[in-house]
Amino acid sequence: MARGYVGLGVVAALAIGPVAFLFYEKGNEPHPVAARQPVVRSGLELGEVLRSVRFWKIGIGFFLIGSIVSALGVHLVPLLTDPKIGLRRDAALQVAGVLGAAVTIGRLGAGYIVDRFHPRLSPASL
Repeated sequence: MARGYVGLGVVAALAIGPVAFLFYEKGNEPHPVAARQPVVRSGLELGEVLRSVRFWKIGIGFFLIGSIVSALGVHLVPLLTDPKIGLRRDAALQVAGVLGAAVTIGRLGAGYIVDRFHPRLSPASL
């Protein structure tokens, strides 16, 4: 069991190195004169964010979706192989595979939509 976690850690560490190397830009260090300028921040303060209805809509939505997907992922194959439903184990595993692919495509599609269209058109603005 412990070897599996160590293996996952090693794979993650090996994967992050090339990504960090490829996306690191040396030209973004602040100029010494610009570093003396006061930093002007835009956006909301933490208190304002926590009082925002949109923040809570988004947070609760992500929590519920994550909970449902996690519960389905863990219990899907045993549920489908239950005698009342009657799927064979290989068919239940195929359903689980399709669900995994659908979740991946959905997340990529949602990310594209959020990046492509104005935020007012997103479901969080409702």
